[in-house]
Amino acid sequence: MPKRALSLLVALVVTAVCLAQDEKKSGLQPGDELPGPFRPYNVTGKFGERTIKELGGKETAVEGQFHCLVCDYGLAPVAMVFVRNADLANPPEPLLKLLKELHDLVQKHRNARLGAFAVFLSDDLPDVVTDDEKRDELAKQLKDHVDKGAELALGENVVLALESKKYLANYPLDDNAVVTVVLYRNYKVVETLTFAKFDAINVEAVAAKVKEMVAAKK
Repeated sequence: MPKRALSLLVALVVTAVCLAQDEKKSGLQPGDELPGPFRPYNVTGKFGERTIKELGGKETAVEGQFHCLVCDYGLAPVAMVFVRNADLANPPEPLLKLLKELHDLVQKHRNARLGAFAVFLSDDLPDVVTDDEKRDELAKQLKDHVDKGAELALGENVVLALESKKYLANYPLDDNAVVTVVLYRNYKVVETLTFAKFDAINVEAVAAKVKEMVAAKK
């Protein structure tokens, strides 16, 4: 083989290997620091849509808030779930099972301060801050169908939130995944699990990894 052709072949092989490594390393990897805080619109939980009692006993409806859940949980072990383009009016059963399992795990591991929340993204909500009508519509669906369907008790253990992709630019999420589960503690990624289809969600695998994270020494 001519020397020039051999050099070209070697260069092509090296390039292919580098591209393969980059592809393998895409997304949040174990040991990575979290990219930072972000403030999704909390639909449930203590910063979600709720009814409060004012002085005199009058009940007033309060809208949800843009609030950083990463900041809330601090150094505790956390299961952070990103859900892309789910039908919130008719949520997939495997997704509901995953959220219910996380709800039960948080309840079981309160002494370990385990936390969990799910952030929902939709191509129909390009800007969660300014698209008020669409945000309110999706928020209602989250409460009426996802929270109730998974028996989450309005975010008692698993907060549901809305976000837009533009505000998660620092988070390297896989565009081909409908569900990404990021397990982290001390602001460092422990494990990332991605699922390309809702039917492919492996609830048992996620639960096992959560239990490993809780059991591991800090």
